[in-house]
Amino acid sequence: MGTITFKAVLSPYKKSDGTQTIRIRVTANRKVKYISTNIAVDSSQLTRSGNIRDRAVLDKTDALIAKMRAAAARIDTFAVTQMSLDDIVRFITSNQEGSFRLDFFKFADEVIASKTTRNTKNYYLNAVNALKSFVGRDTLDISEVTSSMMRNFEAWLVNKHGRGARATGSYPASIGHIHAQARLRYNNEETGEIHIRNPFAYFHPARTIQAAHRNVSRETIQAFIDRRGLLVKKLDIRAADMFLLSFALMGMNAIDLHSCLPPQNGILIYNRTKTCRARADKAEMHVRIPEEIKPLFDRWRDPTGERALRIHLKTTSPIFVSELSTGLRRACKIMKITEPLTFYSARHTWATLAYSAGIDKAIINDCLCHVDSSMRVTDIYIAKDWEVMWKANKKVLDLFDWSSIQK
Repeated sequence: MGTITFKAVLSPYKKSDGTQTIRIRVTANRKVKYISTNIAVDSSQLTRSGNIRDRAVLDKTDALIAKMRAAAARIDTFAVTQMSLDDIVRFITSNQEGSFRLDFFKFADEVIASKTTRNTKNYYLNAVNALKSFVGRDTLDISEVTSSMMRNFEAWLVNKHGRGARATGSYPASIGHIHAQARLRYNNEETGEIHIRNPFAYFHPARTIQAAHRNVSRETIQAFIDRRGLLVKKLDIRAADMFLLSFALMGMNAIDLHSCLPPQNGILIYNRTKTCRARADKAEMHVRIPEEIKPLFDRWRDPTGERALRIHLKTTSPIFVSELSTGLRRACKIMKITEPLTFYSARHTWATLAYSAGIDKAIINDCLCHVDSSMRVTDIYIAKDWEVMWKANKKVLDLFDWSSIQK
Protein backbone atom coordinates (compact mmCIF):
# COMPACT_ATOMS: atom_id res chain seq x y z
CA MET A 1 0.00 0.00 0.00
CA GLY A 2 1.20 3.53 -0.77
CA THR A 3 3.62 2.53 -3.61
CA ILE A 4 3.37 4.12 -7.08
CA THR A 5 5.26 2.55 -10.00
CA PHE A 6 5.86 3.75 -13.57
CA LYS A 7 6.79 1.98 -16.79
CA ALA A 8 6.98 3.08 -20.43
CA VAL A 9 4.88 0.82 -22.68
CA LEU A 10 3.71 0.85 -26.28
CA SER A 11 0.17 1.79 -27.16
CA PRO A 12 -1.57 -1.26 -28.67
CA TYR A 13 -2.89 0.90 -31.49
CA LYS A 14 -0.95 1.90 -34.62
CA LYS A 15 -1.36 5.25 -36.34
CA SER A 16 -2.07 5.51 -40.05
CA ASP A 17 1.65 6.13 -40.65
CA GLY A 18 2.52 2.87 -38.91
CA THR A 19 3.97 4.44 -35.74
CA GLN A 20 2.92 3.71 -32.19
CA THR A 21 2.83 6.17 -29.29
CA ILE A 22 4.40 5.44 -25.94
CA ARG A 23 2.29 5.54 -22.77
CA ILE A 24 3.41 5.61 -19.16
CA ARG A 25 1.75 2.87 -17.14
CA VAL A 26 0.99 4.00 -13.58
CA THR A 27 0.27 1.39 -10.92
CA ALA A 28 -1.00 2.27 -7.42
CA ASN A 29 -3.18 0.49 -4.90
CA ARG A 30 -3.29 -2.53 -7.24
CA LYS A 31 -4.90 -0.49 -10.02
CA VAL A 32 -3.47 0.56 -13.37
CA LYS A 33 -3.91 3.69 -15.49
CA TYR A 34 -2.08 4.96 -18.58
CA ILE A 35 -0.77 8.46 -19.26
CA SER A 36 -0.46 9.37 -22.94
CA THR A 37 2.71 11.00 -24.27
CA ASN A 38 3.63 12.63 -27.59
CA ILE A 39 6.56 10.24 -28.06
CA ALA A 40 6.06 7.99 -31.10
CA VAL A 41 8.22 5.13 -32.47
CA ASP A 42 8.27 3.04 -35.61
CA SER A 43 9.29 -0.59 -36.06
CA SER A 44 12.95 0.31 -36.64
CA GLN A 45 13.18 1.66 -33.08
CA LEU A 46 11.86 -1.56 -31.53
CA THR A 47 13.31 -4.98 -30.93
CA ARG A 48 11.64 -8.08 -32.39
CA SER A 49 9.90 -8.64 -29.05
CA GLY A 50 8.46 -5.11 -29.17
CA ASN A 51 10.72 -3.41 -26.62
CA ILE A 52 12.17 0.06 -27.20
CA ARG A 53 15.80 -0.07 -28.29
CA ASP A 54 16.34 3.47 -29.58
CA ARG A 55 18.61 5.23 -27.02
CA ALA A 56 17.20 8.70 -27.72
CA VAL A 57 13.65 7.47 -27.13
CA LEU A 58 14.71 5.67 -23.95
CA ASP A 59 16.33 8.87 -22.66
CA LYS A 60 13.09 10.78 -23.27
CA THR A 61 10.93 8.21 -21.48
CA ASP A 62 13.43 7.92 -18.62
CA ALA A 63 13.40 11.72 -18.17
CA LEU A 64 9.61 11.79 -18.26
CA ILE A 65 9.31 8.99 -15.71
CA ALA A 66 11.88 10.72 -13.49
CA LYS A 67 9.69 13.85 -13.42
CA MET A 68 6.63 11.76 -12.61
CA ARG A 69 8.48 9.98 -9.79
CA ALA A 70 9.58 13.34 -8.38
CA ALA A 71 5.97 14.56 -8.45
CA ALA A 72 4.72 11.31 -6.88
CA ALA A 73 7.32 11.60 -4.13
CA ARG A 74 5.51 14.72 -2.92
CA ILE A 75 2.44 12.65 -2.10
CA ASP A 76 2.44 11.43 1.48
CA THR A 77 2.33 7.61 1.83
CA PHE A 78 -0.90 7.87 3.81
CA ALA A 79 -2.42 10.22 1.22
CA VAL A 80 -1.75 7.68 -1.56
CA THR A 81 -4.02 5.17 0.18
CA GLN A 82 -6.75 7.82 0.43
CA MET A 83 -6.60 8.92 -3.22
CA SER A 84 -8.19 7.26 -6.23
CA LEU A 85 -5.88 6.41 -9.11
CA ASP A 86 -7.49 9.19 -11.17
CA ASP A 87 -6.60 11.64 -8.38
CA ILE A 88 -3.02 10.35 -8.30
CA VAL A 89 -2.62 10.73 -12.06
CA ARG A 90 -4.07 14.26 -11.97
CA PHE A 91 -1.65 15.16 -9.18
CA ILE A 92 1.34 13.74 -11.04
CA THR A 93 0.53 15.39 -14.37
CA SER A 94 -0.11 18.79 -12.79
CA ASN A 95 2.77 18.77 -10.28
CA GLN A 96 5.84 18.10 -12.31
CA GLU A 97 8.83 20.44 -12.02
CA GLY A 98 7.92 24.05 -12.71
CA SER A 99 4.19 23.56 -12.12
CA PHE A 100 2.02 25.49 -9.66
CA ARG A 101 2.27 24.53 -5.98
CA LEU A 102 0.53 25.93 -2.91
CA ASP A 103 0.59 24.77 0.70
CA PHE A 104 -3.10 24.60 1.56
CA PHE A 105 -2.53 24.97 5.29
CA LYS A 106 -0.39 28.10 4.90
CA PHE A 107 -3.00 29.63 2.64
CA ALA A 108 -5.70 28.67 5.17
CA ASP A 109 -3.79 30.66 7.81
CA GLU A 110 -4.13 33.76 5.60
CA VAL A 111 -7.86 33.22 5.12
CA ILE A 112 -8.44 32.68 8.84
CA ALA A 113 -6.41 35.79 9.74
CA SER A 114 -8.67 37.86 7.46
CA LYS A 115 -11.81 36.93 9.40
CA THR A 116 -13.05 39.75 11.60
CA THR A 117 -14.58 37.97 14.59
CA ARG A 118 -13.04 35.52 17.05
CA ASN A 119 -15.92 33.06 16.64
CA THR A 120 -15.50 32.95 12.86
CA LYS A 121 -11.72 32.52 13.15
CA ASN A 122 -12.22 29.61 15.56
CA TYR A 123 -14.86 28.09 13.28
CA TYR A 124 -12.39 27.79 10.39
CA LEU A 125 -9.40 27.00 12.59
CA ASN A 126 -11.20 23.97 14.04
CA ALA A 127 -11.95 22.69 10.54
CA VAL A 128 -8.32 23.09 9.40
CA ASN A 129 -7.00 21.42 12.56
CA ALA A 130 -9.35 18.49 11.94
CA LEU A 131 -7.98 18.15 8.41
CA LYS A 132 -4.41 18.23 9.76
CA SER A 133 -5.29 15.43 12.17
CA PHE A 134 -6.80 13.46 9.31
CA VAL A 135 -3.76 13.71 7.01
CA GLY A 136 -1.31 13.45 9.92
CA ARG A 137 0.92 16.37 8.94
CA ASP A 138 1.14 20.17 8.86
CA THR A 139 1.75 20.59 5.12
CA LEU A 140 -0.62 19.73 2.29
CA ASP A 141 -0.23 20.68 -1.35
CA ILE A 142 -3.53 22.03 -2.61
CA SER A 143 -3.53 19.52 -5.47
CA GLU A 144 -3.86 16.77 -2.85
CA VAL A 145 -7.25 18.16 -1.86
CA THR A 146 -9.31 15.94 -4.14
CA SER A 147 -12.90 14.79 -4.13
CA SER A 148 -11.78 11.33 -2.98
CA MET A 149 -9.76 12.79 -0.13
CA MET A 150 -12.73 14.95 0.95
CA ARG A 151 -15.04 11.93 0.95
CA ASN A 152 -12.55 10.05 3.12
CA PHE A 153 -12.21 13.09 5.40
CA GLU A 154 -15.98 13.20 5.78
CA ALA A 155 -16.09 9.48 6.63
CA TRP A 156 -13.36 10.05 9.21
CA LEU A 157 -15.41 12.86 10.78
CA VAL A 158 -18.53 10.67 10.87
CA ASN A 159 -16.57 7.93 12.61
CA LYS A 160 -15.23 10.44 15.14
CA HIS A 161 -18.31 12.59 15.83
CA GLY A 162 -21.23 10.45 14.68
CA ARG A 163 -23.47 10.72 11.62
CA GLY A 164 -25.41 13.96 11.53
CA ALA A 165 -23.04 15.81 13.86
CA ARG A 166 -22.48 19.42 12.86
CA ALA A 167 -18.76 18.91 12.30
CA THR A 168 -19.36 16.31 9.57
CA GLY A 169 -20.89 18.98 7.35
CA SER A 170 -19.46 22.26 8.63
CA TYR A 171 -15.78 21.23 8.60
CA PRO A 172 -15.76 20.05 4.95
CA ALA A 173 -17.78 23.16 4.04
CA SER A 174 -15.16 25.35 5.72
CA ILE A 175 -12.38 23.59 3.82
CA GLY A 176 -14.41 24.16 0.66
CA HIS A 177 -14.64 27.89 1.40
CA ILE A 178 -10.87 28.18 1.89
CA HIS A 179 -10.26 26.19 -1.30
CA ALA A 180 -12.62 28.50 -3.20
CA GLN A 181 -10.64 31.53 -1.99
CA ALA A 182 -7.46 29.94 -3.37
CA ARG A 183 -9.10 29.32 -6.75
CA LEU A 184 -10.37 32.89 -6.79
CA ARG A 185 -6.87 34.24 -6.17
CA TYR A 186 -4.76 31.99 -8.37
CA ASN A 187 -7.02 30.93 -11.26
CA ASN A 188 -7.95 33.16 -14.19
CA GLU A 189 -11.14 31.89 -15.81
CA GLU A 190 -11.01 34.52 -18.57
CA THR A 191 -7.61 33.47 -19.89
CA GLY A 192 -8.08 29.79 -19.09
CA GLU A 193 -5.13 29.86 -16.69
CA ILE A 194 -6.31 27.24 -14.23
CA HIS A 195 -3.72 26.32 -11.59
CA ILE A 196 -6.15 24.77 -9.11
CA ARG A 197 -8.88 22.33 -10.07
CA ASN A 198 -12.17 22.30 -8.20
CA PRO A 199 -12.71 19.00 -6.35
CA PHE A 200 -15.90 20.40 -4.82
CA ALA A 201 -17.60 20.11 -8.19
CA TYR A 202 -17.64 16.37 -7.45
CA PHE A 203 -17.94 16.43 -3.65
CA HIS A 204 -20.65 18.18 -1.67
CA PRO A 205 -20.50 18.31 2.16
CA ALA A 206 -23.24 16.38 3.91
CA ARG A 207 -26.17 18.31 5.29
CA THR A 208 -26.15 18.23 9.07
CA ILE A 209 -29.17 17.55 11.24
CA GLN A 210 -30.62 20.78 12.56
CA ALA A 211 -30.27 21.22 16.31
CA ALA A 212 -33.47 20.72 18.24
CA HIS A 213 -35.39 23.86 19.18
CA ARG A 214 -34.06 25.19 22.47
CA ASN A 215 -37.15 27.08 23.55
CA VAL A 216 -38.58 26.60 27.04
CA SER A 217 -42.11 26.95 28.37
CA ARG A 218 -43.76 30.19 29.41
CA GLU A 219 -43.92 28.79 32.96
CA THR A 220 -40.14 28.41 33.03
CA ILE A 221 -39.60 32.03 31.96
CA GLN A 222 -42.04 33.20 34.65
CA ALA A 223 -40.21 31.10 37.26
CA PHE A 224 -36.96 32.67 36.10
CA ILE A 225 -38.43 36.14 36.66
CA ASP A 226 -39.91 35.29 40.07
CA ARG A 227 -37.01 33.32 41.57
CA ARG A 228 -33.97 35.36 40.56
CA GLY A 229 -34.04 36.83 44.07
CA LEU A 230 -32.85 33.45 45.38
CA LEU A 231 -29.45 33.96 43.77
CA VAL A 232 -26.51 35.15 45.88
CA LYS A 233 -23.31 34.79 43.84
CA LYS A 234 -22.52 37.68 41.49
CA LEU A 235 -21.78 35.36 38.56
CA ASP A 236 -25.17 33.64 38.92
CA ILE A 237 -27.05 36.93 39.28
CA ARG A 238 -25.35 38.37 36.22
CA ALA A 239 -26.12 35.27 34.13
CA ALA A 240 -29.80 35.29 35.16
CA ASP A 241 -30.17 39.04 34.56
CA MET A 242 -28.50 38.83 31.14
CA PHE A 243 -30.84 35.97 30.21
CA LEU A 244 -33.88 38.07 31.08
CA LEU A 245 -32.47 41.13 29.30
CA SER A 246 -31.84 39.05 26.20
CA PHE A 247 -35.39 37.71 26.27
CA ALA A 248 -36.97 41.15 26.82
CA LEU A 249 -34.81 42.74 24.09
CA MET A 250 -36.19 40.39 21.42
CA GLY A 251 -33.56 37.70 21.84
CA MET A 252 -30.48 39.90 21.78
CA ASN A 253 -27.27 37.84 21.52
CA ALA A 254 -24.73 37.77 24.34
CA ILE A 255 -21.95 39.27 22.23
CA ASP A 256 -24.24 42.18 21.29
CA LEU A 257 -25.23 42.74 24.93
CA HIS A 258 -21.53 43.02 25.70
CA SER A 259 -20.67 45.45 22.89
CA CYS A 260 -23.85 47.49 22.47
CA LEU A 261 -23.47 51.29 22.68
CA PRO A 262 -25.52 53.41 25.13
CA PRO A 263 -29.22 53.84 24.30
CA GLN A 264 -30.43 56.90 22.38
CA ASN A 265 -33.71 58.19 23.80
CA GLY A 266 -34.39 54.77 25.33
CA ILE A 267 -33.54 52.86 22.13
CA LEU A 268 -30.61 50.50 21.67
CA ILE A 269 -29.14 50.75 18.17
CA TYR A 270 -26.66 48.09 17.14
CA ASN A 271 -25.62 45.83 14.27
CA ARG A 272 -26.20 42.18 15.04
CA THR A 273 -22.73 40.63 15.03
CA LYS A 274 -23.77 37.22 13.74
CA THR A 275 -25.46 38.44 10.55
CA CYS A 276 -24.08 41.93 9.90
CA ARG A 277 -21.75 40.72 7.14
CA ALA A 278 -24.46 38.71 5.38
CA ARG A 279 -27.18 41.37 5.21
CA ALA A 280 -27.40 44.41 2.95
CA ASP A 281 -28.63 46.50 5.90
CA LYS A 282 -25.64 45.40 8.03
CA ALA A 283 -28.17 43.73 10.38
CA GLU A 284 -29.00 47.06 11.99
CA MET A 285 -31.39 46.76 14.93
CA HIS A 286 -33.36 49.36 16.89
CA VAL A 287 -34.74 47.96 20.13
CA ARG A 288 -36.75 50.07 22.54
CA ILE A 289 -35.96 49.23 26.16
CA PRO A 290 -39.30 47.98 27.52
CA GLU A 291 -40.63 49.48 30.75
CA GLU A 292 -40.96 45.96 32.17
CA ILE A 293 -37.19 45.47 32.35
CA LYS A 294 -36.00 49.09 32.57
CA PRO A 295 -35.15 48.73 36.32
CA LEU A 296 -33.08 45.64 35.51
CA PHE A 297 -31.37 47.41 32.62
CA ASP A 298 -30.58 50.43 34.83
CA ARG A 299 -28.92 48.15 37.41
CA TRP A 300 -26.44 47.09 34.76
CA ARG A 301 -26.10 50.43 32.94
CA ASP A 302 -22.49 51.45 32.19
CA PRO A 303 -21.60 54.45 34.43
CA THR A 304 -18.81 55.48 32.04
CA GLY A 305 -21.26 55.94 29.17
CA GLU A 306 -18.91 54.00 26.88
CA ARG A 307 -21.38 51.14 26.32
CA ALA A 308 -24.94 50.27 27.26
CA LEU A 309 -24.05 47.79 30.01
CA ARG A 310 -21.12 47.77 32.43
CA ILE A 311 -20.28 44.09 31.85
CA HIS A 312 -17.46 45.07 29.49
CA LEU A 313 -15.62 46.74 32.39
CA LYS A 314 -15.01 43.42 34.16
CA THR A 315 -14.70 40.82 31.40
CA THR A 316 -13.96 40.32 27.72
CA SER A 317 -16.64 39.09 25.34
CA PRO A 318 -15.39 35.45 25.07
CA ILE A 319 -15.04 35.12 28.86
CA PHE A 320 -18.46 36.75 29.33
CA VAL A 321 -20.08 34.20 27.00
CA SER A 322 -18.33 31.32 28.80
CA GLU A 323 -19.32 32.60 32.24
CA LEU A 324 -22.94 32.91 31.13
CA SER A 325 -23.11 29.16 30.58
CA THR A 326 -21.58 28.41 33.99
CA GLY A 327 -23.77 30.92 35.80
CA LEU A 328 -27.00 29.79 34.11
CA ARG A 329 -26.42 26.14 34.99
CA ARG A 330 -25.88 27.04 38.62
CA ALA A 331 -28.75 29.55 38.69
CA CYS A 332 -31.22 27.03 37.27
CA LYS A 333 -30.22 24.53 39.94
CA ILE A 334 -30.71 27.07 42.73
CA MET A 335 -34.04 28.27 41.30
CA LYS A 336 -35.15 24.63 40.83
CA ILE A 337 -35.72 25.09 37.11
CA THR A 338 -35.61 21.59 35.66
CA GLU A 339 -36.37 22.31 32.00
CA PRO A 340 -33.12 22.25 29.95
CA LEU A 341 -32.10 25.85 29.36
CA THR A 342 -29.21 27.68 27.74
CA PHE A 343 -28.64 31.38 27.07
CA TYR A 344 -29.90 30.89 23.52
CA SER A 345 -33.19 29.60 24.94
CA ALA A 346 -34.15 33.23 25.52
CA ARG A 347 -34.05 33.91 21.78
CA HIS A 348 -35.76 30.66 20.77
CA THR A 349 -38.47 31.06 23.39
CA TRP A 350 -39.18 34.67 22.40
CA ALA A 351 -39.71 33.55 18.78
CA THR A 352 -41.91 30.62 19.80
CA LEU A 353 -44.11 32.73 22.08
CA ALA A 354 -44.37 35.48 19.47
CA TYR A 355 -45.64 32.98 16.91
CA SER A 356 -48.09 31.50 19.43
CA ALA A 357 -49.35 35.02 20.15
CA GLY A 358 -50.30 35.41 16.48
CA ILE A 359 -47.41 37.58 15.34
CA ASP A 360 -46.62 37.22 11.64
CA LYS A 361 -43.50 35.21 10.77
CA ALA A 362 -42.10 38.06 8.68
CA ILE A 363 -42.24 40.38 11.70
CA ILE A 364 -40.62 37.70 13.89
CA ASN A 365 -37.86 37.35 11.29
CA ASP A 366 -37.27 41.11 11.42
CA CYS A 367 -37.18 41.07 15.22
CA LEU A 368 -34.59 38.27 15.22
CA CYS A 369 -32.60 39.85 12.34
CA HIS A 370 -32.01 36.54 10.59
CA VAL A 371 -30.55 36.08 7.12
CA ASP A 372 -33.36 35.12 4.74
CA SER A 373 -32.08 34.54 1.19
CA SER A 374 -35.60 34.75 -0.22
CA MET A 375 -36.02 38.26 1.22
CA ARG A 376 -32.61 39.79 0.43
CA VAL A 377 -33.71 41.84 -2.59
CA THR A 378 -36.96 42.91 -0.94
CA ASP A 379 -35.12 43.99 2.22
CA ILE A 380 -33.10 46.49 0.18
CA TYR A 381 -36.24 48.41 -0.77
CA ILE A 382 -38.48 48.04 2.29
CA ALA A 383 -37.49 50.05 5.37
CA LYS A 384 -38.13 48.36 8.69
CA ASP A 385 -41.00 49.63 10.77
CA TRP A 386 -39.46 49.57 14.23
CA GLU A 387 -42.77 50.44 15.89
CA VAL A 388 -44.31 47.23 14.52
CA MET A 389 -41.45 45.23 16.01
CA TRP A 390 -41.70 46.99 19.39
CA LYS A 391 -45.44 46.28 19.50
CA ALA A 392 -44.69 42.61 18.80
CA ASN A 393 -42.22 42.58 21.68
CA LYS A 394 -44.79 44.22 23.97
CA LYS A 395 -47.28 41.51 23.05
CA VAL A 396 -44.79 38.82 24.13
CA LEU A 397 -43.79 40.57 27.37
CA ASP A 398 -47.43 41.08 28.31
CA LEU A 399 -47.65 37.30 28.77
CA PHE A 400 -45.65 37.65 32.02
CA ASP A 401 -45.83 39.23 35.46
CA TRP A 402 -42.75 41.45 35.79
CA SER A 403 -43.60 42.93 39.20
CA SER A 404 -40.67 41.19 40.95
CA ILE A 405 -38.27 43.03 38.63
CA GLN A 406 -39.64 46.39 39.79
CA LYS A 407 -38.62 45.74 43.42
